[in-house]
Amino acid sequence: MTKTNSDCGCHDSGAAVKTALASSLSRQTVFVPRDVAAPAKSATSAGSAQTGVVDLGGFRALNPQDGLFLRGEHLAAIQDYSRALTTAVATASGTGVVHGLELSQTANALTVSPGLAISPRGRLLLLAGAVTIPLDDAHLPALPVDGFWRVELLWAWDTSGSAPVYGSLCTDNCADGGATIRQWRDEGVEIRFAPDALPGFDAVAPDLRGNWLSSAYFERERAGGQPWLVPSGQGIPVPSVAAHDWADGAPASDERGVPLGVVYIPERSGGGYGLQEWTARRLVDGPAAHSTWQGRLAMRPWSIFLAQILQFEAEILGSVAGWSQPAGAVVLDLGDVYQSLRAARELFEGARRFIDDVKPSDHGVRNRDEFKGLKNAWEQASTSPLAKNDPVPVSEYLGIGELPPAGYLPLNENAEDVERRVSGVFGNNVEVRVRRVRADQVAEEILAAQHRDRIPLGAHTPRPAPKIDVLLPTEEADKAELNTAAYGWVAFVRRGPEPVLLPAPEAPTEDVEVYVRELDGLHIGSDLDLEGQVDELGAGLKNMGPLAFPRGTWAYHRSEAGEKTIAFLKKMRDERGFDPMGVVALTRGPDRMLAALRAGLFTISLDTAYEHLPIRAYADAPHDGIIVLVTRSPDE
Repeated sequence: MTKTNSDCGCHDSGAAVKTALASSLSRQTVFVPRDVAAPAKSATSAGSAQTGVVDLGGFRALNPQDGLFLRGEHLAAIQDYSRALTTAVATASGTGVVHGLELSQTANALTVSPGLAISPRGRLLLLAGAVTIPLDDAHLPALPVDGFWRVELLWAWDTSGSAPVYGSLCTDNCADGGATIRQWRDEGVEIRFAPDALPGFDAVAPDLRGNWLSSAYFERERAGGQPWLVPSGQGIPVPSVAAHDWADGAPASDERGVPLGVVYIPERSGGGYGLQEWTARRLVDGPAAHSTWQGRLAMRPWSIFLAQILQFEAEILGSVAGWSQPAGAVVLDLGDVYQSLRAARELFEGARRFIDDVKPSDHGVRNRDEFKGLKNAWEQASTSPLAKNDPVPVSEYLGIGELPPAGYLPLNENAEDVERRVSGVFGNNVEVRVRRVRADQVAEEILAAQHRDRIPLGAHTPRPAPKIDVLLPTEEADKAELNTAAYGWVAFVRRGPEPVLLPAPEAPTEDVEVYVRELDGLHIGSDLDLEGQVDELGAGLKNMGPLAFPRGTWAYHRSEAGEKTIAFLKKMRDERGFDPMGVVALTRGPDRMLAALRAGLFTISLDTAYEHLPIRAYADAPHDGIIVLVTRSPDE
């Protein structure tokens, strides 16, 4: 082997290289078995009935062979192949937070806890330790109009370490000690504050900004799913389903950050920052194709549904956390908050009357300037929601103008006035129905509301008011381990479709005519015997109308024919002294017992003043009928 010299004067003999390589291979050679599957061919073998097209542009892995001179590019190929498989599997799992990565805020800093997330391209975003970021102008980019910040997690990498280079002609054994390389590749995350904006945000009142931001963010997310079956925005027509390509596949995900929450300025004119995690934070919930088609079909992915519930719970519980009882510092439920607001309303009423009646010389007001200051203070206070004529709904006082389609409220489900307390939470612009259920039935009701719209609480004229069911877990559990005296919460859901109760199919009926027959001068004993006279009963009959009986049964309901018969019999008694003396039941069929039962039930319905009337039933009669026989009273 010819001797090779490097540009820097370094040299080595070919024999030495061969000896060193052989020695290395004898110690480190690893034999890798071939794949069980045979390599694919680009052409079909002669005589084969199978044809196909092969594309090998997918994953590339190293194909180890004895005699391969292993280089850095080969090791890189091994790593790239492993990374490609990992990202493909992670992409199928979905994007979002796997665990951890919670946000906590102090006055001037934001802390992100350790955790794991998956980016839209399937990169694993691992934060090994907590990171704290100052909240100041140096770390936050400028906000646009109507702006806020999205806290995002992105993939990041760099190299580290220092090691000498071996095997390079120009750097191995050089006089200056040779070159060095950074032998480690470190992967981690970048936490970024991305400016975002929602039109109209700057104009929202300070006490409504938090709830408005989450509601508008969720609505933008819904419209971004490009729903095919409902309007994507207000006033946008819904095209025919035939206008869409139902074979359209889900597009590949782009490399975006994984949102962890939003940071906003509660008051544009003042300082401080507000934090909302679940407005933007989403948990891993399956592949992109799943959520893409859910969005097109106007469905709400589970991760977004869960985020809306959790965002509301964090918002409302954070709002009432400061309302505590002096004894024991027990957090008040929303019903107690409502009671407090009603009491404050009464105080405002008293203050209004005082201000209207006060004079500078009264009540210790020493001069006109002091009276003027008191008047100005009242005018400012009168703009508070507490100064309204109606009791203030808790939701309005807390700045909540929209609810998720389902959620939980800190309310005492066993309170005597629970219906009024519930109405005091939502206000008068929604229709509330209270239902008492078992606690285990609530989860199913919550799940059923996943794809329903969010619930606006403001005035909706001329649109109909939203309908809400409030579920009280007050029915006793039949499983001993789950039985408790109180739960301390109630649930609410946007009401689903009302069940349509179809009328039961009417059973086939048959009519039996009712007649009254006068037998003037004839006295009938208890044994009514008309054998041989049935054919003659048709003469002198007065028709009272039909009775409808279910076919083949004797069930009887009061009818017009019965009322008419009662009135006729009363008239005959009052005017002519005629009383019913017996009943004849006729049937064209063979069932005399059925005819007798029908006639007996009809007779009982006539009048309790009549004594028991004898009944004689005849089968194979010329028609179906009930004949009431009346005759003059025996005393005449």
